[in-house]
Amino acid sequence: MSLTRALKVMGKDLKLGPRSPIFFYAILFPVALTFIINVVFGSLFEPVPRLAIVDKGSSEISEKARKLSGVDVTTLDSAKQLKDGVRANDYDAGLVLQKGFDSDVQAG
Repeated sequence: MSLTRALKVMGKDLKLGPRSPIFFYAILFPVALTFIINVVFGSLFEPVPRLAIVDKGSSEISEKARKLSGVDVTTLDSAKQLKDGVRANDYDAGLVLQKGFDSDVQAG
């Protein structure tokens, strides 16, 4: 079948399309369903992890965590704020770094 014949058949179908129920099921319904699913679940499959850090000793880990791409890092003042935020689903995870954490890790 030649390309011109295929284009003629497609043109004829597009002219008849709005009058045919198959046009609705084949073209409009999938487009509308895709739009609805995207609106409802749009960011569900691409969430950015939210990490909260309480750093009491200016650790290198908190500095490196802030530089991570794809992670939303928030620094908090107290462990209570961190617990409340994680329980309220404001953050996905929390990290409390005590004073002297880096030296303790290096010491083993």
